[in-house]
Amino acid sequence: MKQLFLTTLIFSCLFTIHAQKIEKPNSPFVRVYNIDGKKIGKGRILKITTNELELWKNGSSDIYKIEQIGYLRTKRSSGHNVLLGIGTGVILFGSMGAIAGSEGDSFFFASGAEYGASFGAVLGSFLGAIVGVVTTIFKNSERIQIDGDVKKWEVFMSTWR
Repeated sequence: MKQLFLTTLIFSCLFTIHAQKIEKPNSPFVRVYNIDGKKIGKGRILKITTNELELWKNGSSDIYKIEQIGYLRTKRSSGHNVLLGIGTGVILFGSMGAIAGSEGDSFFFASGAEYGASFGAVLGSFLGAIVGVVTTIFKNSERIQIDGDVKKWEVFMSTWR
């Protein structure tokens, strides 16, 4: 009986803790640049008002006034695609090389799991970088010019709500 009570108590606490977390918004990812072109923030759009933009990142929100915003860029940077491709290629080809090398097969002239994994990781990083560059070409990110102008901000608000 005590175990049932404690289990129920623990689960109720877990649900209560989860209920107080802010849910990640399902909105576009934007990067905010100031008038000088320096990046001042990034995250998902949480709220757009007549004079400010609120972004959500890592469980907290940041607010940017119109006067601060030079322009916005949608989606992530090109480096993000390339690094994601490299990471995926290293994991995928490195594990394939380790498996092939451990079974005694030669994986591109490498014998042994260590050599197969290292050669696969190098090959995977090269191929992953190529895939990242190719996906960057077809990404279609937008640049939305604001320059602290209220009229440009109103056009942005009408298209992104």
